[in-house]
Amino acid sequence: MEHTHQSEGLRAFFTKIYTKMAIGVLLTALVSFAMVYTAPRNQLFDAIFSSKIIYYGIVGIELALLVGIRWGMSKLSEKLAEILFYVYAAISGLTLSVILVAYTGATLVSTFVGAVAIFGALA
Repeated sequence: MEHTHQSEGLRAFFTKIYTKMAIGVLLTALVSFAMVYTAPRNQLFDAIFSSKIIYYGIVGIELALLVGIRWGMSKLSEKLAEILFYVYAAISGLTLSVILVAYTGATLVSTFVGAVAIFGALA
């Protein structure tokens, strides 16, 4: 009987984690696509990728978030950690958007849909 409760709790835990990961991958994809395929992107995209200082500054923020979230895992509230994760996912969309310029839309859509589907199925 106790084993069943543990299994249900573990299943609920992993469902929650994989759902959040699917949302994170989807957010990264949406930001990337918005950077490349919307009108306002021209100025922002050009500003980010025409200046090494800005690009590496954004990459530095991304890495600082990654290290900060990992370091503060036991100290941060669950909600704050989740918000920081989504900020990290959005910034990843900015830095990865340059990849969208190099590949076809169909290839990228299938890659992002596949990743979201995997996390969704695991959830």
